[in-house]
Amino acid sequence: MFDRVFGAALLGVGALFILPQQGFGVPPSSRPTVSSAKPPKNRQVIPSSKPSHNAQPPKPSAISRQTCPEGQRYGRYCLGRVIGPEVRVRRMRCPHDGEIIEVLVIKGMRAEARDSDLRPHLGRFGQREYIWICPRSNYAALTQDFLEPYDRLEMERALQSIRQSFRVGEDISGSFRYHAAAAAYIARKKDARFFGDFYLRALWAAREEKDARWASLFRRKALAAMRFALERKMYPLAKRPTVAYLVAELYRQEGEFYRAAYWFERAWEFVGIAEKQTGQKGTGLRKLIAMGRNKAAKQDDRVYVIPSVSGSSSQKAPPSKR
Repeated sequence: MFDRVFGAALLGVGALFILPQQGFGVPPSSRPTVSSAKPPKNRQVIPSSKPSHNAQPPKPSAISRQTCPEGQRYGRYCLGRVIGPEVRVRRMRCPHDGEIIEVLVIKGMRAEARDSDLRPHLGRFGQREYIWICPRSNYAALTQDFLEPYDRLEMERALQSIRQSFRVGEDISGSFRYHAAAAAYIARKKDARFFGDFYLRALWAAREEKDARWASLFRRKALAAMRFALERKMYPLAKRPTVAYLVAELYRQEGEFYRAAYWFERAWEFVGIAEKQTGQKGTGLRKLIAMGRNKAAKQDDRVYVIPSVSGSSSQKAPPSKR
């Protein structure tokens, strides 16, 4: 269904995540244990049918839960497509100032459940892991954009407005990571549609860290960007119902129940229009809209774990406050 497709696009499920690991990448309580072993430099080498008895066995990967089809395993490594979560360590150079940082490359992550604003539950990992930051220059971006070219003068001006010094090994919060990345994306001249998705992720990161001040700020920015993009029809028809639902849900979380009720009704109308135009059913999204509308009528602003109406886990958890 179109609502499921858009949800997957927003969340980036199964995408490549890279996070800094210099003592500030993940809090000590949630930082995964990583061995010092390095994967082989040439991962494309396929062993011969008659391996030498003197050859050393390959070193184990840092963190790996791969399952390989028969005939595609090389020691502890899986040749070709990786199936299931995989985490490994690598060193990377910051494109802005040349600083060397260690990162984790994560593949195959899947959401265990989702919140009412579609935040994925990723176990020990959170939304801060979507952002890769250079502590010295404060240059930051989503990992898939980190090495993309940019105007250096424009970027330096943007970073000067938010620059903050960090000591070696100091933890950098997810809220600041997104704050820094927002400056970088303004320098890259991203549009409102991009920032609607971006600030939604920033909201998730702030909520995961129980930072109510940043969460409210990011929520307001996401609302402004999404509404702007909707009014100018920047989203494809099949994505508008989910965006309208998110606008309603974010207003509900802000305690603006009248506006939330209005946008839940608009989201319901968008679903009907999209169903007629695409021939696809938005049953899962309609159920989410109905639940949100009911909570707005009760003036309930709490974030809740959604049931399995839109492809998420049926795992239940007590509602959490904003």
